[in-house]
Amino acid sequence: MRDITHSIEKAINQDVLWRQGFFNIIKKLEGNGYIISFWENEENWASILLGDEIIGYMWEKYPLVFIKSQYSDSIKSLLSEGQPIVFIDADEMTEKAFIINYEALKDYIDYGLPDDGFSAEDFWFVTNT
Repeated sequence: MRDITHSIEKAINQDVLWRQGFFNIIKKLEGNGYIISFWENEENWASILLGDEIIGYMWEKYPLVFIKSQYSDSIKSLLSEGQPIVFIDADEMTEKAFIINYEALKDYIDYGLPDDGFSAEDFWFVTNT
């Protein structure tokens, strides 16, 4: 299991105007062949798809992106200019590979993730409201 507490704290503590960056990144990804699933005012995350496969999740609230490892280099190079984004690589979006320290993140993340590990998809689901 990989503890991603520090990565999440880093994303939360970025001093950037992220909301505008979020929408600019969506446009950039769409302009490069990725499909973005995001409903403004209904979701807190954008799903990044290639074809019909979800390859990543991008948090609207903070500059944090979970990305499937095999696409990591191409997404990171595409999004490397302008915004200081924190990337968390995952072999699969459904692989239970992560843990967090709830005490450190209690002001930002509600309980709901299993203590014995969760996936990027689980994190997306718990923080999607």
